[in-house]
Amino acid sequence: MRQLRTRASKTPEAVASAIDVTRPTVQRMETGYSLPGPPTFAAILDQYAPSDSDRAKAMQLYAYAKEDDAVVDHAFGLDLAYRAFRQDERDAIKEQNYQPFVTPGITQLDGYVAALRGDMVAEVAGAAEERRVRRDQLRPPRSFPLEVVLHEAALLNPVGGPAVMVEQLEYLLELAELPNVDIRVRAFADGPFVLMHTSAVILSFDDAGVGLSRSVYLESPAGGRTLEDVETVQVLADEFELAKRGALPPAASMERIRQQIEVYRRGA
Repeated sequence: MRQLRTRASKTPEAVASAIDVTRPTVQRMETGYSLPGPPTFAAILDQYAPSDSDRAKAMQLYAYAKEDDAVVDHAFGLDLAYRAFRQDERDAIKEQNYQPFVTPGITQLDGYVAALRGDMVAEVAGAAEERRVRRDQLRPPRSFPLEVVLHEAALLNPVGGPAVMVEQLEYLLELAELPNVDIRVRAFADGPFVLMHTSAVILSFDDAGVGLSRSVYLESPAGGRTLEDVETVQVLADEFELAKRGALPPAASMERIRQQIEVYRRGA
């Protein structure tokens, strides 16, 4: 598909704009991280005006890839959906992350990751390294902008025990001092809100020639999925802003984290 696009002298942004999808949809398909649905794939293919033989070959490869995706998508570990999200994260200009019960993956330290993985020892090293790569994005040279709304439940969830939680929460305090990181705690006293049971990561992109676009990555034990429908993404983005608005201000959020650190220290 990349060869066909290049032959047609089209950029991913131009193709995405022509059929009203986002650039990541086109790019993920070309890199093999994920597949668009059949109508979207057909629309992308039409943009390249392929010969009959090229069209037949592309359709055959799409059918093969779709079969593989069905098998691999929910495989344990770095499945296709998560790898697609990670590619999107590398290309994004900002991340907004809401987590109800654990700290965001992009902030997780090795001990916290190991505790989350439990007895799945074979996967701990790989998962910890993957988290390190993500954490590095928050510091120079990239200094990736990150907004976090963390439910108070995540502070109280004793992943790995007191010592692990002290280390993890102190790291959140350290990150919050970075100019590109905004961490806020949504307290129980703030009441219910739409996102409270959902782990959602909103990524913003600057698509040259198209403007800003966004996607939302939703995680679940059955496997993650990325949403790109403009209206759905807008609803979730609006709900994130409402959750952020109802959270404790940055200074009060840091104080709440410090209070919980002291609780864990007394229990260590």
